[in-house]
Amino acid sequence: MSSGLSGYHIPTAIRIEGDVNIEGLKNSFALLCQRHAILRTSFVEHQGTPLQIVAEEVGMPCDEVDQAEQRWIEAYVQQPFDLSAPGLFRYALQPQEGGGYLLVTVFHHIIFDGWSTGVFFKELFQAYTAFSHHQTPDLDALPIQFYDYALWQQSQFSQAQFAEDTAYWVSHLAGTPEYLALPTDFP
Repeated sequence: MSSGLSGYHIPTAIRIEGDVNIEGLKNSFALLCQRHAILRTSFVEHQGTPLQIVAEEVGMPCDEVDQAEQRWIEAYVQQPFDLSAPGLFRYALQPQEGGGYLLVTVFHHIIFDGWSTGVFFKELFQAYTAFSHHQTPDLDALPIQFYDYALWQQSQFSQAQFAEDTAYWVSHLAGTPEYLALPTDFP
């Protein structure tokens, strides 16, 4: 729940050749925000317990960056997220010298992981292609949302099962050294 740290940010930069349909890109991000509840989720602390809040909608403006700005990516990636506000990702588009654009996305790891990257960008590309051709995106129906998976995962750890799994690992790892001396003289 620590806000203000960038160690949990997942940045991506994609070079786009040619022109960009900025309205189509904005519509694509808006569609994915509506499609995936986790992209509209914020996290607050209530009586010492973390709590998820899913917003009905979230505004995700495209940060358009002046071509003259240098080293903006580092500052953009480092900019902290407020976990209590929905929209724990952002994106920017920067025109490149000689044509094309750089699309930079930054997601907070609390809503996004490595697996999500492939899913998100596949759907973004499909939505953008459709919107750019003045069509309605036809994305596959989602069988579950992330919170469904999280609830299932939580249910797998009943108190009895958790105690049994813990006992197994305590027994299995009994006798292992507390300190493991690894050589540090190799690159």
